[in-house]
Amino acid sequence: MSSRPLRIAISAALSRPYAERVEARGKTLHYASENLSRWIMADGNALAFLIPASSRAALTEYARHADALILQGGTDVGLDPERDEFELGLLEEFMAARKPVLGICRGMQLINVSRGGTLISDLPTVIGSQQHREGDRYDDHSHGIRLLPDSRLALLYPGVTTARVNSLHHQAVARLGTGLRIEAIAEEDAVIEAIRLDDPSIYVFGTQWHPELKEHLDSGPLRADFLSAARGLENAGAGTRNPAPFAERDRSRSASLP
Repeated sequence: MSSRPLRIAISAALSRPYAERVEARGKTLHYASENLSRWIMADGNALAFLIPASSRAALTEYARHADALILQGGTDVGLDPERDEFELGLLEEFMAARKPVLGICRGMQLINVSRGGTLISDLPTVIGSQQHREGDRYDDHSHGIRLLPDSRLALLYPGVTTARVNSLHHQAVARLGTGLRIEAIAEEDAVIEAIRLDDPSIYVFGTQWHPELKEHLDSGPLRADFLSAARGLENAGAGTRNPAPFAERDRSRSASLP
């Protein structure tokens, strides 16, 4: 087994120019959350790399050289078409390379859309739920979730059936995408809180909460599982690391964007 640090790619969030921003006036910035990079490197066996919005050929190369991908949170799916297309392409390339993908908040929603699923555009107005985001509290806000008993999450947290997680989102999964399974739901309104690709040969997991922010549920087991998959350990959920064809993206999926 290689002893080198794992190379964990993080998809760039895009900050568009706005009048109040003095630095880099008129320029789009590509960035990653410091909390996220610190979280994935916390065990000392991984290095985080930012992947900027790039050509498809470059995304193929990133997927070839990196060990795993994190799709970080950020703006709503559907509001920034350039970021949507960049990250959907990145997701496809890493799946084609059979390398693990972790989607956080927006990242989980993007995984669902990539599989033909749809999103609830705004939880308070569509289903009347107010529990998932609370103004300025940001990650201080939390709510209860229930881990489904036959899920991998339940295996990672033995004996845990309910827990609290931070919550700062207003979009959520509506119709579940093809080949995905639900791993956790919100206790109060059954909003989907975690999903996984139901394919033991590849690790693709999405969580609606942010494991890199304020912890209510210990994020260590989740991080260890993802990194083990990236390392290719047996029973880590990654399966074979040999490249295999992946179905071409459904060209009609834009209709699934909110």
